[in-house]
Amino acid sequence: MESHGYSLYPDGRFLVFQLSENTEASTIHPLRIWDTPFATPEHYAAINAQSDGGSPLFNLGNAELVRALSSVLSICQLAQTEEVTQAAFEMLLKQCQTTLDHYTWLSHDYALGIASAITELMGTADKIIDEFAKVQLLQTHAAQSIEEQQNLVATLVGKVKLAPKDQAATLLSLLAEVKSQVGAVMALRQQHYIDESRVDQLQADLQTQRDSLNVQLLALLQEEKAYTPFKQQIQTIEQTLESVEKTADIQTLQQQVETLRSELQLVTEEVTDIETDDPTQATRILDMTTEVSSMLNTVSAKLRAKSQGLQSEEAQAEFSASLSCLANQSAVRWSRPRRRMNATTSWPNWWGNWISWNLALRILTSSLQKFMPSEMRSSPH
Repeated sequence: MESHGYSLYPDGRFLVFQLSENTEASTIHPLRIWDTPFATPEHYAAINAQSDGGSPLFNLGNAELVRALSSVLSICQLAQTEEVTQAAFEMLLKQCQTTLDHYTWLSHDYALGIASAITELMGTADKIIDEFAKVQLLQTHAAQSIEEQQNLVATLVGKVKLAPKDQAATLLSLLAEVKSQVGAVMALRQQHYIDESRVDQLQADLQTQRDSLNVQLLALLQEEKAYTPFKQQIQTIEQTLESVEKTADIQTLQQQVETLRSELQLVTEEVTDIETDDPTQATRILDMTTEVSSMLNTVSAKLRAKSQGLQSEEAQAEFSASLSCLANQSAVRWSRPRRRMNATTSWPNWWGNWISWNLALRILTSSLQKFMPSEMRSSPH
């Protein structure tokens, strides 16, 4: 530092006569005063003698204070880092815990609340680490879900490519699977941290397969032979219906009818959505579909009639069994030798007879109600 002179005072003040741009003699001399740490030992001893020598910070020593301040400064630097990762916050949490363990005196009042600030910072870091764990769990679940759906879509695409092109029932079944898979893929968008680009790709692949199946079905269902499997299944159901003797078997046939009905409904929906230059194609398909639906409705009506007949026969058999049971109970009751009633036997025998007849009457009433119209039925009680 260039100057015309300087003075260093015992308290560390530094007086400097600055150089002037004017080389001529002048009565005004610019000065600058600096506050420096270079005080004399005598001045330092005098100042410390006047201060509180019993302060805990004074007793800790300069080395301990410097190490503590260095550790606190490291915490500040870690807290202000721009790296937002779980490892960074775990390092911050570790540094905070190490500082509090090594410098326990930071929790006292003379440390001006440094320990409480570090503790609050640790609580915030803990919450952030917990959120990181939740986010990682959601990301893992989203990745697994989309991977699972991708495998299912790949399997379905392979089935569509290998499916026979001349079997309408098989193509309709695959079309139903594709539509169901489209809904499952669309549901992935509701999950957090899902890869939207992969979802879009899966939807595009499914839409391609759906369009391909629609084109194949539009060409295949123009021919009468495409509906032959449906008619054969309906004929098989009619033949099986003639030999059915239990209502439980009727339910199995009813399920087959509902399956055929859903397939025909799918044909109607898809044909309506298909855009074609020749509207007569869709009209022809709908006409033949209506014909098969009419046959299916006829079989469904026969199933209901058969079911009602079987229920009536089963109710008659149950009624006959109830009467037979009542007759057997009556025969057993009246075949017993009659004894003269007295005070000890009359009431128990009368009470047993009343219970038997009341039970038989309930069984008979329950059986008779099955043959009565619904408006005439009443409680057996």
